[in-house]
Amino acid sequence: MSIKFNQSNNFKLSVNRQVEIENKVRQILTDERIKPIFNHFYMDFAKTMALLRGIEKNILYEKWKARGLNSKVMKLIATTIFNTGEIGKLVDAVGEIDPNGDSTPLEWIPSSGVTHWNLIDEGETPNLNDYVEATFNETDVYDMSSLDDTVEVKKVTIYFYYNNAWHIGLLDSYLNVSLNFGSGWLPNVKVTLAKNINTWGTAEFSGNWNKSELDNLKVRIIGDIQFDCLVYSLYGKVNYKKYD
Repeated sequence: MSIKFNQSNNFKLSVNRQVEIENKVRQILTDERIKPIFNHFYMDFAKTMALLRGIEKNILYEKWKARGLNSKVMKLIATTIFNTGEIGKLVDAVGEIDPNGDSTPLEWIPSSGVTHWNLIDEGETPNLNDYVEATFNETDVYDMSSLDDTVEVKKVTIYFYYNNAWHIGLLDSYLNVSLNFGSGWLPNVKVTLAKNINTWGTAEFSGNWNKSELDNLKVRIIGDIQFDCLVYSLYGKVNYKKYD
């Protein structure tokens, strides 16, 4: 996420406000025994923070932390001058992502029309009138939505609601699920399908991904079907970290 500044009068710092900020920053730097040669960097950090809101303040903090500014001093500036909450604090969160586009290949059979993703995007409340269907080893790939406040992704669990038709004498059927965060497909998770009932299947992936990678996420399903399988809904739950 890039930081953009609104240059309207509402967001420009008045001269008096600039002087006030500089004096308070100078006092913090003196108290923390920061060498004067570094003062202008902290002044720039403080004046920029005055123009930002919400998560942008955390992004600014991480930017200057990477450049070597003292984390404690930046937090003092943020909390004592601007009355922000604790910056740089990551908390656990869970969010839902859904299919929002078709990719390639698209080999499953849609119940209607030619678009696949919008037949299976109902999340936890499947519509049994809409589905995609596989009868052998067909592959479908979907683009997925993202989460705006993501900093680190730790786990993605894919849920799919399905019915696997089965007859006596047939072998088990499977669904192979994989994720691609933009740099190649992860190893398939092979899910054994229940027989002749509507039910949920899950495939879990753990790792360490960032927001940009989540923005590029694709989901692939490959049938290993003995007779016929319908998927009514597919979505993901993301365990991630965000700024508090």
